[in-house]
Amino acid sequence: MNVTVRHIVDFLQRWAPADLKLSYDNVGLQAGNSNDFVTGVLTTLDVTDSVIDEAIENNANLIIAHHPVIFPSINSITDATASGRLLIKLIKNSINLFVSHTNLDSVKGGVSFVLAETLGLKETQFLSDGEGKLSRIEAKILETQVENLNNFVSNNSEWVFSYHSSNQKNGFASIQIVFDAAFQSKCVSNLTVLNVEQLFISKVQGSNPNYGFGVIGLLQENGLSMKEFFAQISEKLGLETFRFSGKAKNIKTVAVCGGSGSSFIKKAIKAKADAYITADIKYHDYFMDKNDFLLVDIGHYETERFIAQTLQEKIKSAFPELSVLVSKVETNPMQTFVHQNLVKQQNKPKTQ
Repeated sequence: MNVTVRHIVDFLQRWAPADLKLSYDNVGLQAGNSNDFVTGVLTTLDVTDSVIDEAIENNANLIIAHHPVIFPSINSITDATASGRLLIKLIKNSINLFVSHTNLDSVKGGVSFVLAETLGLKETQFLSDGEGKLSRIEAKILETQVENLNNFVSNNSEWVFSYHSSNQKNGFASIQIVFDAAFQSKCVSNLTVLNVEQLFISKVQGSNPNYGFGVIGLLQENGLSMKEFFAQISEKLGLETFRFSGKAKNIKTVAVCGGSGSSFIKKAIKAKADAYITADIKYHDYFMDKNDFLLVDIGHYETERFIAQTLQEKIKSAFPELSVLVSKVETNPMQTFVHQNLVKQQNKPKTQ
């Protein structure tokens, strides 16, 4: 099978639909031709000159990135801006760019779930449930098709959340189905096969269990001390330094959110987490009224970088014939300076 850009885009959109993105975001195919045959795929957190060079070197004409190059929008593509230069380089080298950003933050198995798994959390679930993204179908269906409809609902319980039928009259039953809006076309096509009549679709408010932000889960049964917890963060995530505030005697329940997650601090406290790990925490957010709670900022790149490996694994499993690589380029623009002489002085044994 000749795999096109569209094949991979459609596959990723089924996992993280574009309409899940936050209002300010820009996702999807940002450069290229959806009908191009894919020679290779490179997954990455960010797109930089070095990442594009890596794609060229590996004959990969499709880059899958988490962070957009066009964000939120641009007025022109010229060499006067960093994004313009990157887009020109992509186009000149016939490299397609697909981006999955806040929509990938809000799905099961997405950025925060990958971070939680890397940290070793168990029994994970969304920290903040997804609001909206629900649709409702009201229609009439032949009584003879009701059993088939029941089977359809039962076989798709992950995205069909409620189903009700009533008022069987003149050989028809009135039905109402509430389902995940991302599966609207699939639901309609299946109902069409069942010869429904007077089909009406509307959006409804409510919590969609398939989507949300952040993750909360459990460490080992007896919990960890702060010292043990910090050691686990460092070892699991490969970190030498990170910022924190607060104290916790025994850390068992941990919440995480990849990227900028300071808006969920209160959610983590309300969910009775002993610690919350995220990034981009502002100075005043470190001051907390909550005792026995630990707030940890490990950095934006550090909370999200593992998603590139997950993207590689998912695409490779669906398209085993393709070369799918994870970028080896460390794209983190933030660096840390450590004054070795001061470190030595601080670690020097004190004389009595």
